[in-house]
Amino acid sequence: MLTTYLGHYILVHLSEMIERQGFLLDAGSDCIILSEKGHIHYIPVRHIQEILLDGQDEDPRLECNGKTSFRKSLMSAKGRNVHVILGGNTVLYGYIMSIMNNYFVFYSPIYKTIFISMDHVKSMTFNDMDAPYGQVKRAFQPSKLALSRTFEEQIQKLNGQLVVFNLGDIPQKSGTLLGVEDGLVGLITAHGNETYLSIRHIRSFYIP
Repeated sequence: MLTTYLGHYILVHLSEMIERQGFLLDAGSDCIILSEKGHIHYIPVRHIQEILLDGQDEDPRLECNGKTSFRKSLMSAKGRNVHVILGGNTVLYGYIMSIMNNYFVFYSPIYKTIFISMDHVKSMTFNDMDAPYGQVKRAFQPSKLALSRTFEEQIQKLNGQLVVFNLGDIPQKSGTLLGVEDGLVGLITAHGNETYLSIRHIRSFYIP
């Protein structure tokens, strides 16, 4: 349906009151691509709540084909400077290092290696700069961990280690990992209490 509007300017409302706008460069079954002032935005369809036509004329300079997918988008972004939006207040700058079944490994100059669930990516945008935060050059420090196929298996591998989920947005999402079972992730928090998180609501994790 959206391929009818390839090259047209649209406004996209995402969950958590996030908006993106630009010329529709590509549209696939699970991802759309927008071009806005030289920036390329990759948006998973699962988080789109509404799409509005802006009324601007089609941009004849754009090459549109309607054959994208979110995995293809991740592959095209691999090793490049991007910023990833996981929620209204969660934006990460850095590089995609590896792409697995349902998550990818992201290197952030601030947080270092982060494991990100594909299900929670609201938007991904290429940056014009070669490196974020005014760095002169890219500074990759790949994780030494062996990678598992799925997000859940990768978490399970860290039993007994200190981990931070969702960038530690609340204290109860950081602690020593007890394990993963029946879709729940067990933690021992800083106060020694046991807490359990639904893996469906875990956007990311890293080892501090």
